[in-house]
Amino acid sequence: MLLALLAIMGVCLTGTSTAVAEGTAQQSTPITEGFVNTPIPIYITIKNASEWDPPEMPTVKGLNIQRNDGTQTSSSVRVFNGQVTETREVTYTFAVTASEPGSYLIPAFPITVDGRLLDTFPVTLTFRKAENNGLLSVEVSGNPDSIYQGESTTLTMQILVKQFTDPRYNVSPDSREMWQLVKNDSDWGPFTDAMVEMYNTRQAPRGRPQTLLDENGESQTYFLYQVRSEYRPTSIGPLDLSRIRIKMSYPMSLRRDRGFFASGLQIDQVRPLEATATGSGVMVNPLPAANRPALFNGAVGQFTIETIASPTSVAVGDPITLTMTVTDRSDQPVDMDVVPAPELHKISSLEEDFRVPREPLAGVVAGRTKIFTQTIRARTDSVESIPPIPYAFFDPDTSTYETTDSRPIILDVSPAESITSSDIAGGMPANRPGPQSDLHDVSGGLLANYTGSDRLLADQGPPATWWLLILLIAPPVFVAGITATRQGVRGHLGDEERVRSRRAGRTAMGRLATARSAPEADRGAMVAEALCTYVADRIGVPPAGFMRGDAITALEQRGIDESLVEELDHLISACEHLQYAGGSGTDSSTMIDSARTLVGRLEAASLSRGARQGARS
Repeated sequence: MLLALLAIMGVCLTGTSTAVAEGTAQQSTPITEGFVNTPIPIYITIKNASEWDPPEMPTVKGLNIQRNDGTQTSSSVRVFNGQVTETREVTYTFAVTASEPGSYLIPAFPITVDGRLLDTFPVTLTFRKAENNGLLSVEVSGNPDSIYQGESTTLTMQILVKQFTDPRYNVSPDSREMWQLVKNDSDWGPFTDAMVEMYNTRQAPRGRPQTLLDENGESQTYFLYQVRSEYRPTSIGPLDLSRIRIKMSYPMSLRRDRGFFASGLQIDQVRPLEATATGSGVMVNPLPAANRPALFNGAVGQFTIETIASPTSVAVGDPITLTMTVTDRSDQPVDMDVVPAPELHKISSLEEDFRVPREPLAGVVAGRTKIFTQTIRARTDSVESIPPIPYAFFDPDTSTYETTDSRPIILDVSPAESITSSDIAGGMPANRPGPQSDLHDVSGGLLANYTGSDRLLADQGPPATWWLLILLIAPPVFVAGITATRQGVRGHLGDEERVRSRRAGRTAMGRLATARSAPEADRGAMVAEALCTYVADRIGVPPAGFMRGDAITALEQRGIDESLVEELDHLISACEHLQYAGGSGTDSSTMIDSARTLVGRLEAASLSRGARQGARS
């Protein structure tokens, strides 16, 4: 117990030297109890030292100990009674994680500071298994809940999260704040595409308060979140819901963060939660083998087919473009992307009279229709029409196979024309009457054809070569210059991160202007979102899930001035205070003006991706 108390308070490390003027080291462990797979931090702070060796923790069986990259550096100067005292600190952070519950002892280990050998204090960390205890649950249902292979269904995922209330402050995070604690790297299963789109567009499902009975039969308030997705199973049998595992950092306590602008409540400690989806799910039935048409190739639904051909007046062997439009007439959701094309080469009536390619066709989807095109050629001039094109499908409403046919298309097919050598040469029959003259070879080019006394087509001789070279070289050089310029402009415009970074300040100012005209209760959240998004845009990372801690860490790693980083931290803290506790005398207009000024100062700082990585000095 004494060792745990010393670790929590932060104790100075002992050394073999009694010198007082040299550097010291301090070990601090804010918490000594946590949960499996959730790291507990341990801090080692070097004070007023000229040189030291970075600390290295010993290996402990069952623990994963990682020292975070980089350090946190700070300095301060104090003047008292004319005496100046300077303090310099460098802090190393270790993250300790356990994969199995239990208590683990980290023994004392040495640290060399200013040539002295200092010893840490041993510390015991306890990891417990994270129990759900009804705090988080997931249920999935389908409509319809019984389908055939190839059909689509509408899946609905319902996530229930128990409302948390801090007993010290009697404050409860709202539904939006609780959803932000749901981890976006959860295993969403069939809802993955819907969730990725939601995070990319910075949207969140609306949480509706529900009063339900907990595991002890007591009435409790829960937040109900619903997510829907159209899904087409690829395998038969019951839908596997075990693939859906939702992860969450559930709050355990709040703390009051006293910032420069206002004091606000922040989520202090959290516990990891996981929940696997349950529910009736969906049963996927196989297609029956009985009475399956020979031309059936996987279409499930209720379809019609229409065909048109162009041209309809052709010679034997001329190409004919056959366009086939397949339309789904059912009331159920359907994925037209997977609707197959008719296999024309298997239609005997078409194969007999036309040459038909055997390659599979790719169609174009437009709503509930899919259009296929193919080129066919008549074999003989006896062909009078393109026969009806059958399309076989399985109707899930009647559980039967059906075949629909298009209408025949009348053609006018003429024999192929025969071309002789005289047609190609444009010759004249030898026995054709008329005057004939002999052709004589003459020299002199076009001038020899002129027999008049005036030499209108005088021979000017070969032209000068210098201007001919310019005439030949200038166009390629001009085109190459234009192409290079366009490629350069296109390259800059094609770099999405560069465009976002250059427009970050203008985008943030627009968001802040919108926040000024928003309701008072929403301004804090909008200003905080504008500032976090601005930092994400400047450094070229996706803004989805980029929060206060990410923004502060990003600025610190890029060596931004400490006062500027702290100002941003306090400002976002004040904004979040409006979300948790509704504010306490903070003027939202002043907050927006401060945010605009802060963005202007950050615009002058270097936040590029290539900025140096390191701590603040």
